[in-house]
Amino acid sequence: MTLLPSAHPISYPYHTKETNSDSFYSPSVTKNDKFHDASISPSLIQSIQIPLVQNKTKHVIPPFHLPFGQPLSTPKRDQRDKKIFALVRHLYGMQPFLQEAQFVPVSKACGLPRYLNMAFFREIDALEDSNDCVSFAQFIRGWLTLSYGRHDDESLIFNILKRPGYNFLSPEDFLPVLEDIVLNHPGLQSLAENPMFQERYIETVICRIYYDGRCPSGKMTLTQFRHSKFTDRIKKLGPNVDLNTTQDFFSYKHFYVLYCKFWVLDTDHDLMISQHDLIKYNQATLSLWTVQRIMMCGKIAAFSQNCQSTWDKMATLTYLDFIWFLLSEADKSTPMAIDYWFRCMDADGTGVLTRYDLSQFWEDQDIRQRFYGIGAEDRIRFDDVLQQMNDLIQPKTPYQFQLRDLKRNGTLAI
Repeated sequence: MTLLPSAHPISYPYHTKETNSDSFYSPSVTKNDKFHDASISPSLIQSIQIPLVQNKTKHVIPPFHLPFGQPLSTPKRDQRDKKIFALVRHLYGMQPFLQEAQFVPVSKACGLPRYLNMAFFREIDALEDSNDCVSFAQFIRGWLTLSYGRHDDESLIFNILKRPGYNFLSPEDFLPVLEDIVLNHPGLQSLAENPMFQERYIETVICRIYYDGRCPSGKMTLTQFRHSKFTDRIKKLGPNVDLNTTQDFFSYKHFYVLYCKFWVLDTDHDLMISQHDLIKYNQATLSLWTVQRIMMCGKIAAFSQNCQSTWDKMATLTYLDFIWFLLSEADKSTPMAIDYWFRCMDADGTGVLTRYDLSQFWEDQDIRQRFYGIGAEDRIRFDDVLQQMNDLIQPKTPYQFQLRDLKRNGTLAI
């Protein structure tokens, strides 16, 4: 039986040359082998079928880390851009330029939310240095620059908002979006004659965006931007949305509650509250030691640059610092709230809440129980509370609570 010739020479471990059917020998039996048995005929050797060795196909692992979204194929991307350019060309008509107020349909043609128009126009204007008038050619260049390599809505909007050359968002980068909302949303027209309330509303929303994004540093990365769910919420924010009933950070009702609580404490209305002011919060339910720790640790780096002096930084909280405190106090189970209170309670900065750390905060509670005449048998004892905490949270080291222990279950951390 003769082997069929292979299309490609096959390499075997013992062969150094290509062979044919007339001179084919098994790898284990060669012509020059001194132990070659002459009784084995070449025809018998040729009848032995040796399996053909196939070249192994290389398996390419597809990319699994896609921080900017799943890439579109080149034809699909080109088709998308051509469709956008055709729509925008029609919107320009015979006009050589469009100004900011005229750019809303262009933003819509690009699939952007209504209240991202101002930020989008200004970003293209800055890239092209077009003096508040964007031509069709400038729009094309700007869109291709901003959308290049950005394959989902979050990464695209992040790129539109951030300053060129930076890989993070600063609080002021959100100002065009909030300005657009304040000036153009029907639900905020009542603020048109009150610039002070407009400014407080803008500050409140930006502060809440950073809180939801878990970004106390003020340098919001794309990952933190996704955590904030800003893209989903700005998409849902249309002119017909009632800002008094919405439950996200654009809520006017939430802003009003936060600002009123601050206004009551800020008796001199200088947008700063002192330790003396904060101790009155919620009918003085916070202990003196807790208030002192809040004043020491409650400054938020993202907004601390507005303080004018070192003394102010130590002795007061700004309105934005107070928002961070109030959000953490209202819901202590969120990751940011757990971070906030752990930082305040970790007085020695060891990263561990020990029995001694917790006992300092309990002293005032024990004094209040005695003040209100609660008998010794009915008083809540610190040892019982500590034992209950240990049983529920189950820290790695008994009675020593680290931040990761508390974050394992936010509800228990309360």
